[in-house]
Amino acid sequence: MIKRLFNPITVPNAAARLGNYSVPAGKRIDGFELLVCNASGAAVGLDLWIGAAASDTTKLFDRRSDKMQIPAKGVTVISSRQVLDAGFGLWAAASAAGALTLHASGVEIAAAGAVPRRLWTSVGVGVGGADRYTVPALHTLINPEIAVLNRGNAAVNFSGWLVPSGGSAAGSNYFAPAMPVEPGATVTFSLRQVLHAGDKIRVLASAGSALTIHGSGYEITQ
Repeated sequence: MIKRLFNPITVPNAAARLGNYSVPAGKRIDGFELLVCNASGAAVGLDLWIGAAASDTTKLFDRRSDKMQIPAKGVTVISSRQVLDAGFGLWAAASAAGALTLHASGVEIAAAGAVPRRLWTSVGVGVGGADRYTVPALHTLINPEIAVLNRGNAAVNFSGWLVPSGGSAAGSNYFAPAMPVEPGATVTFSLRQVLHAGDKIRVLASAGSALTIHGSGYEITQ
C-alpha cells in the first residue's frame, strides 16, 4: 500500500528520527520519496540516514553533495529504492533549523512472500574486498539497487562485481570498475540484473573507513 509515512515536518539541525516514524512490525517499506521544500533565502544542506539509528554506516546522503543542497525558495525530490525493515526510520539534519519542510511517502508491504528485502546491514567498504551478499539456495535476486556514500574528505575508488556461483571477482563480471566517488557524494547503481542461487555481490574500496554501502533487491523463491 502506498502511504504517507508521517505528516509534513520541518527538519531540525541535529540528526532526528523524522516524524518519530518507525516501520511497523511485520512490515517493510519498498522504497520511498521525499519532497523537500526550502522556504528560506539561502541554500540549505540536508543529511539523510535510513535505519534504526543515525550513524556513519546508516547514512545514505550527505549535505556536501550538490544533490543535497536544497536551493533557496526551491524544491528537491529525493527518491530511493532502498528497503526499510521493521523498526527502521528516516533520519535527517539540516544546516539551518526550520528552513526545510519535508514530506515523505513510501510503499508499505507485508514482510512475506516475494518481497523486496534489505540485502545486508549497512556497513563500510574495506580495502581487502568482501563478499557482501550471496543469493541463498533455491532463491533468485532481481533488480538489486546498491548505494555507495563517501563520508570521507577525499575521493575513493569503489569496485563492485556480480560474481557467478563458483566463480571469482574478475574484469569480466565488474559492475563498477574502480569508479571514483567524490567526498560527500552518493553513487547509486540501479541494476536490472538477475542473480541466481550462489551468485555473489563483492565490493572493494581503494581506502578504508570512508565508504558506506547500502543494498536492497527482490529475493524470490525459485
